[in-house]
Amino acid sequence: MNHGAVVHFELAGDRATQAFYENAFGWKFQAIPQLDYSVIHTVETDRKGFPKLRGAINGGMIMGNTSNVGGPCPVVAVNDIKKACEEVVKNGGKLLGEVKNVADMGLSIRFSDPHGNVMSLWQALEPL
Repeated sequence: MNHGAVVHFELAGDRATQAFYENAFGWKFQAIPQLDYSVIHTVETDRKGFPKLRGAINGGMIMGNTSNVGGPCPVVAVNDIKKACEEVVKNGGKLLGEVKNVADMGLSIRFSDPHGNVMSLWQALEPL
């Protein structure tokens, strides 16, 4: 994985929000009900789920009560989430919560930069 690359994004929403993106841009949604989450396919993917279009990224939509989500959130891949958290704080950012294990797929935490922009860190548990 490319440490520091933006590899994913997340939005908050509901069925009406999904319909907007489906109709406006042709995005496809794959529901994961047990996580109150839908994977967003902005472009066609290969058999592993990676975008076929070079430079494109896919994302996810957090469903249900999303009052604590805020706006769209870019997701940055990291090799070591603990070390990345230390770098965020050392360079003036703030961690927003605790590192969470996401369905045994990876580790995630949101942070804000010194200007207040919110992003997430993602460490895959298995190399992609």
